[in-house]
Amino acid sequence: MNRPLQALLWELWRTSRKELLLVLVSQCLFVLLLYVATNYSQALTGKAIDESAAPVFSGIFVLVASVVACFSQSGRNSFDNRYSGFVFRIGFIRPITTLQLVTVPMLFVILVAPVCYLVPAVLYQACMAYSVPLLVPSLLSACVTSWLVATAWIPTTIVGRVLGLVLFAAVFVGLLIGFHSWRQHPEPLLMAIGRSDYFQLNGYQYAVLLAIPCLAIFTTYRSVVCQRCGESWWVLEAFPKWWNSGGARLKTFKPRTSLATIVVQPFASAQQAHLWFEMRRFGFHVLGLAFLLPVVPLLVTLTTTFVKPNWDREIWIWGVAIFFCPVVYQLAATEGAIGLRAKQGTLQFSTFEATRPIRNDVLIAGKLFLVAACALAGWLWMGIVAAVSAVLLGDVAHGLEFVKWLTLQVGELPWYWWSGGVLVLGMQYVGISAMLLAAGLWMHRHPLLAVYSMGIFCLHLPLVVWDATHAWMLTPLWLIYAWGASLAITLVGGWGPRRAVSSGSIGWSVLAAIGGLWLAYATLMVWVVSQVELPLGGPLAVRTLAVVSLLLPLISACLAPLALASHRHG
Repeated sequence: MNRPLQALLWELWRTSRKELLLVLVSQCLFVLLLYVATNYSQALTGKAIDESAAPVFSGIFVLVASVVACFSQSGRNSFDNRYSGFVFRIGFIRPITTLQLVTVPMLFVILVAPVCYLVPAVLYQACMAYSVPLLVPSLLSACVTSWLVATAWIPTTIVGRVLGLVLFAAVFVGLLIGFHSWRQHPEPLLMAIGRSDYFQLNGYQYAVLLAIPCLAIFTTYRSVVCQRCGESWWVLEAFPKWWNSGGARLKTFKPRTSLATIVVQPFASAQQAHLWFEMRRFGFHVLGLAFLLPVVPLLVTLTTTFVKPNWDREIWIWGVAIFFCPVVYQLAATEGAIGLRAKQGTLQFSTFEATRPIRNDVLIAGKLFLVAACALAGWLWMGIVAAVSAVLLGDVAHGLEFVKWLTLQVGELPWYWWSGGVLVLGMQYVGISAMLLAAGLWMHRHPLLAVYSMGIFCLHLPLVVWDATHAWMLTPLWLIYAWGASLAITLVGGWGPRRAVSSGSIGWSVLAAIGGLWLAYATLMVWVVSQVELPLGGPLAVRTLAVVSLLLPLISACLAPLALASHRHG
């Protein structure tokens, strides 16, 4: 290459052309799939698709194509780099200015994103004979892509990057919903965005859309200038001096180690190193699963909407998904947290895991914290996706009806009861994490226990089904089981903590912390249940078992270090 700038452009094209080709091919295949589904549904399924479904298909196409176009240059976004901030690679020795180093890649991705939308959009119009918006979604994809790159390159810490992504996503979704409300369009947002006349903007709004990428480039450039000089950066420094009146009080530059000579600092404590090790081993995988799992109920709701347009029970699908998804995350996280490996026909810890200079109770506390945190994070993400889906599909009214139905079931209760109920549900998921972790460790230690338990369950399940259809003729048997289970839980609850403390598997400080959390959970659970206007009668054995079951999270948290000690020390 004759010029460094030409070499930079060639490098951008060489490193992204395969990814760009894959995106365009996948987008075009998606268009062909929609074409086959709409034009050959009679031959494939025996049922023709109504013409009124055209806006729905168009809305789905605009949404999917825009999102894929925004991430068409994910390599340039650099969310997979090991260090936060701008990825310089050989940027320090390139004979180009920082302005070119930042502006050229950002302009490249900003121009590529609209192309990745326009090509399949034109193909969609040719195949489906239905007009979709072209200009505004292209500009929106350019805006989103520019700020994705800015969010990846501006922050110099992982926390800053995560907060930037969350803030950007919240602002963008809020603006889109606000624009839909301002338009007062009668159709749901998912159908409205597929109409060519939906995005009717004036000159000022187009100017704002064009200014957003410019602002992203400018702020990114100012941040990279400081990073290239080994300094941190504050957003107010990007603005003129008059903005920082009294700027002596605002310290905009903070010296830090240059990225060229960065040295990985050791962890402040063994506990921090343990948390990071567990996060690298299974935490990121569980978070990835939590990020992708909402696609399943979303596809189910979209399918049911197409098959039965008048069906108004999509909210139940999301309710089931929100209620049970933490259990799925916990099962996946527990298997990774246990960390047993099959070696020469036996399950055992690795040498590093068995000889780590950390107490068993501290190891269990770290594992339990990450399992519960990942499950709760996935739980919240499923709720956010459900809310966004309700807005896009126009199911907000159905969601409000579901809330009213739930209110009628439990009675008129104040807002702090609902807050306490959500907190209790979250604490129950934490308790389930403790039970799964303890059960996983003990069952790997005593595999026959798991076999016998599953066998007993399978033997009694048909008996329960038969008894339920015959007016509960075997009620005395179930009452005996209830009293026996209550007695067994009580005995283990007295033996487990004492055994764990006497063997040194759990310290008094950790036991006190666990006991305090369990006491708060039990108290809050009793208060929440006592406020509900539900018939809580029944046999005394069943009520006793329900009360004694509150001890299970405490017992599990005490037995888990004991099981871990038996694996590590034999």
